[in-house]
Amino acid sequence: MNIAILCVTNYYSGTAEQFFRSAIESLGHEVSIVSMSEPGAEGKLLSRKFDLIIHIPYPKAFRQEVIRDISKNSKTLTLGWMGDDEWLWTSNDPHSPKLIAHDYDYCVTTSRESLPLYKAMGYENVILGQWGFCELDWKPKKLKKEIDVYFCGARSAERDVYIKELMKAKINMVVDGIEYGISSYDKYYQPLVQKNGQWVRSKLDFEDMVHRIRVARIGLNFNFGVKNGKLYEQIKQRMFEIPAVGTFQLAYGAKEVSRFFRPGLEIGTFKNPQDMIKKIKYYLAHEEEREEIAKRGHQANKVNSYQRIFKRIFKEIQ
Repeated sequence: MNIAILCVTNYYSGTAEQFFRSAIESLGHEVSIVSMSEPGAEGKLLSRKFDLIIHIPYPKAFRQEVIRDISKNSKTLTLGWMGDDEWLWTSNDPHSPKLIAHDYDYCVTTSRESLPLYKAMGYENVILGQWGFCELDWKPKKLKKEIDVYFCGARSAERDVYIKELMKAKINMVVDGIEYGISSYDKYYQPLVQKNGQWVRSKLDFEDMVHRIRVARIGLNFNFGVKNGKLYEQIKQRMFEIPAVGTFQLAYGAKEVSRFFRPGLEIGTFKNPQDMIKKIKYYLAHEEEREEIAKRGHQANKVNSYQRIFKRIFKEIQ
């Protein structure tokens, strides 16, 4: 049965726009996206024209009471997509699941270890989900490998530690993302441009990022985040996007990695900056082994598409 779905974010979400939408639409459903910071957003939510609302909570422009009202006073189902449960349970942030889970008919958590925490506070409608990739956007292409190591993500002090080790080891690389613009190759350098009278890095288009991952020998992934000065392990969306295009992935070896891939057979892993450099040098020097791992990783990754993920979720909530 086809349903009308509204994806709601409290800030602009590339995930909802670029991946959730196309994946869900490919299943035959109608999808709209709204940010709570947009004029008239609350009216759209309260219009009750949707069968399901998928909400990605975030503290900016936080209007949790609107979601709560819809859950209690309408026939529209609500689903909270909880993507930061690794650290939110120990925080008092307004979008911590311990504070808002009961506002939804269903919650999806991307953290397996969080499942018993929902149950312990009497919330039963929790579904174990995950990050993934959209089959329509992430496809392998036979292209010449031009970049030794590629990473794309927002800058942080912890990531800087690893990036500086790459530079110290003189690894040829490209690093893109918020506040990043590093390249050993002139062709892939992001120049500074004028915007509103200030110098900022030129914006990397989505297709350009996908292309850079495709032509990389090694796609780097840091499966961790930082909150209040504390590092926590967290599986990132990039873990599924890199193998989706057939590129070899070298990832921080968070314990949840083995939930999706076999380390050493379908993915390369590292445990610290020194280990990362050692593995990079090894896999750059052993192309055949690297590409065999990439092929196995691509095959194993097919079950991680958002099409499959949402198909399973919709079966559970209908």
